[in-house]
Amino acid sequence: QGEPGPELGWCGCDYNTLTSILNTPAHSAALKLSGTIKPNLLMEVSINYDGNGIDIVPSANTYLPSTWAVSPVVAPYAITRKIWPGMKFNNPLGKEEDTATEPYHNAAQDYEPKLDVSYTTGKHALKFGVSYNRYTKNQMLYGDEQGHYTFNSLTNDTLMDALLGLPGSYNQTQSAPIRHYVNQTPSVYAMDNWHVTPRLTLQLGLRYDALPHAYERQNLLGNFVQSTYQPNAAPIWNSPGSTIDSSSPSLYTYNGIPSYVNGTQFAGTRGTPAGVVTNDYKTLQPRIGFSEDLFGNGKTVIRGGFGTFFERMQGNDVFGVATSAPFDPSLTLSNPYFSQPGKAWDTGAVIAPTALIFAGSQDSLATTYKAPGVAQYSLGV
Repeated sequence: QGEPGPELGWCGCDYNTLTSILNTPAHSAALKLSGTIKPNLLMEVSINYDGNGIDIVPSANTYLPSTWAVSPVVAPYAITRKIWPGMKFNNPLGKEEDTATEPYHNAAQDYEPKLDVSYTTGKHALKFGVSYNRYTKNQMLYGDEQGHYTFNSLTNDTLMDALLGLPGSYNQTQSAPIRHYVNQTPSVYAMDNWHVTPRLTLQLGLRYDALPHAYERQNLLGNFVQSTYQPNAAPIWNSPGSTIDSSSPSLYTYNGIPSYVNGTQFAGTRGTPAGVVTNDYKTLQPRIGFSEDLFGNGKTVIRGGFGTFFERMQGNDVFGVATSAPFDPSLTLSNPYFSQPGKAWDTGAVIAPTALIFAGSQDSLATTYKAPGVAQYSLGV
């Protein structure tokens, strides 16, 4: 499937000159066995499986020409993704063409074994069930490993700023590794379809879905919690202020690159849950319904019902904290030269080859939030 923008238009894409192609192969399978144990006892066992992949391939003109050359800020931030950098043009244009995370890949799969039992006795038709759903997603971290320039209005015209090669800022992620996320949902339910009288039937039920927060298999999540930030452990800045000195407190090294992590809670350590938020297990879901044949002739029936339903946060929240320091190192610089982003055009300062600690971005999730839920009711004649 062809798309008129880089990365399907998920990024800031105002022009249709750089396009992309989406491939989404999918597969599914189901196996079910039903057995009548007794005339009034039925057992059903099943397992369902499905999965899909997403591959986004940039168009040929998204790749850099052979004459392109940009000096990396420092060696560990060498640009290996050979596509155009993202470019944002502020006033007066107000346009952007961000090539984002291309080529891009993710893959997801889930399976769910289930057991359902139906039992009829007297006026009661009972049904019970238990299941377990496991959903996994392997997904690249979002980020411009190829770099992203923002042009402000040095000349009062951002296009002229671009032609002069004088952007206002530059940011870059070091890499775009694949992370592995897991959702698990154990479920159990019980229902009773009770024929109270020949004219009145009640439906009574209770369902429970445990919805623990998604986690990353290797605990590569950092959640910034403002209340735990220590002002007396502020970073020590190198001149001119783009990098943090290695003598600063609250540093954490991952893949050879230190990051400033004051106020960051790491998944699975020091009491922080694997999903970095406290799980909400108060997700009981009562169900009640009725139907009444008012006059016993089958012509006028009143029906009503009430139930609560919960759903999990599927993943977009945890994808955000996965790009926080220290597990996704990035850098942001002011007033860099277009072809040498490690050098500032306003001061002439050059980032030292040994400088590795840059001011990055942090995402934050509330340490506790409830599972999303709805209550539904109906009444009809």
